[in-house]
Amino acid sequence: MPVTELATFTLKPSVLPNDPILLNILDSASVQQSKWSGIPLLFFQDGQTRIYLLSGWQSVEAHYEWIATDENKKLMEQLTPLIENVELVHLDIDFEKSFPRDLDKLVIVRNKEATFEGETYASGKDVENSASDVYYHFAKDGEGSSRIVLPSGSPTLLSRSD
Repeated sequence: MPVTELATFTLKPSVLPNDPILLNILDSASVQQSKWSGIPLLFFQDGQTRIYLLSGWQSVEAHYEWIATDENKKLMEQLTPLIENVELVHLDIDFEKSFPRDLDKLVIVRNKEATFEGETYASGKDVENSASDVYYHFAKDGEGSSRIVLPSGSPTLLSRSD
């Protein structure tokens, strides 16, 4: 079952979202993970403290195969000194069908309601935590996190290529 990966990275206080070292690591992650999965990554910053990674996978298992690779482990080793925390959820949303690749703002609404009054790209729940009663709604309007432009300007990240 296709899923959407939502990873939330909380940066250390001394690290800013526009830090060149951080951007180069995210750029490398984008290239390597996209090559592995065939699906682009989108990165967004929420103020000065959080980075969101949004991408898709054919299944949760496929994502865990990537996580176990040497490439991913090396990326995480590079990223670890810059972050305080990582939260990961796999949502029952087909990323490829739900999110435009040129999405420039990410608005996440978490609540206990399966429906959302505003217009959304998608809504879903964490497929690995069935006890959770939190729904993630990706709204089209509202205050949100802005897109991070990576150094390579990779077309898979910055514009719809299809």
